[in-house]
Amino acid sequence: MICPRCRQPSANGSLFCATCGASFTGGPAVLSSDRIIGRGPGVDYQIDDPRISARHASLSPLSGGLYRITDLGSANGVAVNHPNNQVQEADVKITDVVYLAGLPFPVSSLLAASSLNNGGNQDLVGAHDASYTIGRDPNCDLVINHPSVSKKHAVLSSREDGTWVLTDSGSSNGTYVDGQSFGSGVVRETSQIRFGGHQTSLKNLQIMVLKFQARGPLFRVKRLFWSHLASYLALACLALTVVGAIQLFTTPTDSSRVGVDKEAPKADSPPVAPSPAPTVPTPPPAVPTPPPAPPLPTLPPLVPPEPPRVQPTPPYQAPEPSPAPPKISPDKVKSGRERSLEATVLVLCTGVMGSGFFIGPDLVMTNAHVAGSKGARCQAASAFFGYIEGQVVASVLSSNGGADFAVLKLRRSPGISPLVFSRESKAGDKVYTWGFTGFLTENEINRGEIPEAIFSEGAINKIERNRNYPAIFHSSNISGGNSGGPLLNEEGQVLGVNTYVMPSDNDMKYRVNLSLDAEAAMDFLRRNSIPYEEAK
Repeated sequence: MICPRCRQPSANGSLFCATCGASFTGGPAVLSSDRIIGRGPGVDYQIDDPRISARHASLSPLSGGLYRITDLGSANGVAVNHPNNQVQEADVKITDVVYLAGLPFPVSSLLAASSLNNGGNQDLVGAHDASYTIGRDPNCDLVINHPSVSKKHAVLSSREDGTWVLTDSGSSNGTYVDGQSFGSGVVRETSQIRFGGHQTSLKNLQIMVLKFQARGPLFRVKRLFWSHLASYLALACLALTVVGAIQLFTTPTDSSRVGVDKEAPKADSPPVAPSPAPTVPTPPPAVPTPPPAPPLPTLPPLVPPEPPRVQPTPPYQAPEPSPAPPKISPDKVKSGRERSLEATVLVLCTGVMGSGFFIGPDLVMTNAHVAGSKGARCQAASAFFGYIEGQVVASVLSSNGGADFAVLKLRRSPGISPLVFSRESKAGDKVYTWGFTGFLTENEINRGEIPEAIFSEGAINKIERNRNYPAIFHSSNISGGNSGGPLLNEEGQVLGVNTYVMPSDNDMKYRVNLSLDAEAAMDFLRRNSIPYEEAK
C-alpha cells in the first residue's frame, strides 16, 4: 500500500503511514457477516492472550450503524464500556469499547480489522481540518481527569491530508512524545504520548474524538451552560450586594441630627458663668521627729548553752545504673498488616491499571499482563508517597497460563520497607490481600485523589502443585485491579501474587481466586538476578 502523502510503501493492514503518520482514507468499515473473535485458529480476529478463549465472542452487523456483540461461552466473559458491565449479548456502536476477559477493545478497531481482511482501509476518525482541546477542565473537548494534567494542556488538530498535529498549550508538567519533550508537530499512530504523568496514544485520542463527535452540538450547549452556572450565580450575588450597599448609604438616619445623646443649647438662653476654681488649704508646719533611744545593754546568760551535737555524715553511695531499654526496630513496632499496606502500590501502565508490592527499596513486583514487556514505562502510586515513574526490568508471560511476573525499577526510593516471601502455606491458613479494585480506584482518580489500597481477607482453599507454576486457590475476594498485588499471611509475609479470577461454569457468583505461589515468584527473581528477601 502506497501512502497518498509521502508516496512511501506501508505495511499491509496498517491504518497509518509508518513514515509520516498520515492516515489512509476510504469508505466506512462495514461487516458483511458475523466475525468470530478468539485465541484459537480459524477465527476472524485472533487475540494471542491466555485469558481469551479459543472462540470468545462474535460481532454481527445490524441496521442503523449498530453491531451485536455475543459471548460464545467464554471463560472470562464479555463486558461493554466498563469491565464490570458483563453481558451475554448487547448492541454496540462504533464509539463503544468492548472488554474481553477484562482487556479493552474499541469497536472501531474491531471494525477496522474486519474491513482490512477484506482489502479496505478506514480512518478511526472521519473529520478533517478540526481542532480539539485536551485537559482536565470539563470544558475541554477531550477531558483527561488526572492530577498531573493541566486544565488546558494541549490541542489535537486533524489536517485535510490525514495527519494529526499535537500542540502543547503551555502546560505545567509538559507534553512528551516517545519520551521526548514536545512542543508542536505531527504525531504518528505508533508514537507514545504522555501528558504530565498520564500515558496514552494517538489511537486512544482518536477514540475520544469519536465519542466527542457522537454527543452532538446540543450536549456542547448544555455543557457550556452548566460550566458557567457558578459564574452566573456569582454575578447575581454581586449585583444584589451592590444594590444593598447603595440603599444603605442613601437612606437618612437619626445620627444626622444635632445632639443625638443630649439636646443642643437654645440660641436665646443666657450664658452660664464659669464656676470658681476650688481653693486648696495650706498644710500645717511639720513637727520635728525626736532622735531614737540608745539600745539597752545585753546581759550574759545565767547558764552557758550546751554545744550542738554533730551527727557523722554517712559515706556517699552512687545509685546503681538502670538497665538500658532494649532496642526495637521501627518495623517491629508496626504490625504486619500496617507494613504490607505501606508496601502495596497502584501500578499504572499504558491503558492498564493493576497492583504491585515492594520487594526492594526501589523494586516493585507485579503481573506481566499489567506492566507489559521489558523496557515498558509505568508509574507506581501510593497515598504514602504520590507518583513515581519506573521501567520494567524483567518480565515473563507464559501462553499456557503459567508464569505471569514483572518487576519495575523506580527512579527513586520512597523509603518503604520491602515485603519478604514465605514458602510456609497450607490449606486452611488465614490469608488477606491489599489491592486496588478497578471501579473504586477509578472513581478516586477521576476526583483527582491518590487512591488507597483496599483490604480483603479469607482462607486458602487448595494449593495445586501439578502446574507449570504452583498456584494457590483462596477465598480472599479479588477482582479487576488486584492483579499483581500480594497474597499475605497473618505476619504480613508474601505467600503469592494475585493473578486470576476463574468463574465456575461462566458464573461469577461461584468463582475461584487464584494466586501464583511465592516459590514461583522467587524462581523468576533468581533467574533474572533480582535480589529479594525470604522469611527464615
